[in-house]
Amino acid sequence: MARVQKLLNAAYHYYVLADPIISDAEYDKLYDEVKIINPELCNKINLGYFEGNSTVKVKHEEPMLSIEKDNKREPEYDYITMPKLDGVACELVYNRGTLIYQLTRGDGRYGSDITKYKINNIPTTLANDTNVIVRGELMCSNYKKYGKSHRNIVAGTIGLKDVEKAQERGIKFYAYWTSLHTKLSTYTNELVWLLENDFYVPPYVVNDFIGFNFSFPVDGIVYRYTDNKYYGEYTAHHYKNIWCWKPEQNTKESKIMGIDWTVSKNSVFTPVALIDPVDIDETTVKRINLMSMSYIQEKDIAIGDTILIHKAKGIIPEIAEILERPEDRKAIYLDKCPKCGSPLIFKGIYLTCSNSLCAIDKQIEFFAKTVGIKGLAIKNVEKLNLSNALRLYELSEDYLIEILGKIGETIYKEIQNSIKTTNIVTLLAACNPPRIKETLLRVILSNIKDLDELLDYNKLININGVGDIIATGLIDWYQDFRVISLPIIKAIGFDLSLPKKSKGKFIAVSGTMPEKRSDFIIRMLNSYNIEIKSSVTKTCKLLVIGEKPSQSKINKAKKYNIPIVDYYEFIKDLQ
Repeated sequence: MARVQKLLNAAYHYYVLADPIISDAEYDKLYDEVKIINPELCNKINLGYFEGNSTVKVKHEEPMLSIEKDNKREPEYDYITMPKLDGVACELVYNRGTLIYQLTRGDGRYGSDITKYKINNIPTTLANDTNVIVRGELMCSNYKKYGKSHRNIVAGTIGLKDVEKAQERGIKFYAYWTSLHTKLSTYTNELVWLLENDFYVPPYVVNDFIGFNFSFPVDGIVYRYTDNKYYGEYTAHHYKNIWCWKPEQNTKESKIMGIDWTVSKNSVFTPVALIDPVDIDETTVKRINLMSMSYIQEKDIAIGDTILIHKAKGIIPEIAEILERPEDRKAIYLDKCPKCGSPLIFKGIYLTCSNSLCAIDKQIEFFAKTVGIKGLAIKNVEKLNLSNALRLYELSEDYLIEILGKIGETIYKEIQNSIKTTNIVTLLAACNPPRIKETLLRVILSNIKDLDELLDYNKLININGVGDIIATGLIDWYQDFRVISLPIIKAIGFDLSLPKKSKGKFIAVSGTMPEKRSDFIIRMLNSYNIEIKSSVTKTCKLLVIGEKPSQSKINKAKKYNIPIVDYYEFIKDLQ
């Protein structure tokens, strides 16, 4: 029973005194151990059993339940992911558009009244006379200034006698839930409603894992099904169709020894930290992607820092914490392109070369690979000295042989063959629209009647998987593409027929394949009007397995009587 008593003591210090005696990682491990022998006690702790009782209690109209951790669960339907904010849960109650209560979560049934505290980002009135409940998380933008953990700063601030301190310390409210789920058909509509009513919402993505690089504290990724018909299912403790993925707290200490700058096909320079090698999760980590200069500035990262690293979702190494910043640390900085010497400039948060021709060779290599032109590696592209990828189709066979030698004959045939075999989805993907992969591009093109609708924001924003950033970026890209490149593409003779919208034909894929799905299988399936789904559901027609497939996907396929076929047999049938 020593572990139970230790958990009780740790929970009391955390929830009541706001002064934790063990780390979050140690607490989570202890909680998981105790849950096996005493689940009822753990449920009480999760429901806020140890919250202080110095404030007035108000009953929640609908219980505020926990979100169950489940790192193995795969979505069966369309879903949204967003960061699980590591703050203090809060509920807002509006009566005819006027704020009447700010409540903590409490024990899930009754919350503490904190209406007197002045908190940023909370509208006191709404645009109409709506009776609505809004839930979210209280976060502190200045928590590092106070030297304690983020949650302790927030919890401590809303317990102070000085009710002005919450605004002074930068306590902000981020909304992620409304009681309008009974009226609005999708969770996406709820989030749009929140934005339209001047609430801040956490970043979110549709049908994808949102990643784990945020400037504010998070302790997991929340999954919720998009269709609100799944929302109402829950146990006494947690929601059934909302769950959380949490990173395993396997961390190692290391040191940043230097920086390697990688460059993309668009001349975007990404800083990669070269660290003192450490073994973590059965692999040796030598490099960590630092994402952007904005990320480096937010985290205050420099060469010489001692860091704590872990793997996001057990795969991607990232910095969990800066343990030490020595006085002789060196700033991470790059002002000129190592290739052409041109000044580097910022486009949004990304550091790019100001010379628009600098990345042409990489862009042409990407185009050739995407449309299936074999043999045109970067060394051969550089010899051709082209100004853009479409100039490939102007080259004669004799010229290619003269410049590249005997392989030029093969490359010429590959170029000509790509005109016949490349569909509109693959072609546009090869032309590199911003932030859009071939799978999403196929969804977009199958939901429009003609290419001009790529300029229609309202049309794009209503397509599943397309958000504001993708829609605006695609419009900006296509405006130039339509004028400069589209006439050339038509003259070359590519088939510009739009794909038909899928009618429920899906397959699921699991395991390692010899060819990349985006580069081979998807292209072969396009002509069959079949799409690849990210998980096994009842609507799947087939599960294709490669090496080391997911056992959970195989089990689901058997459960739903979905045929399972080996990758090689599948390809043989397609061919």
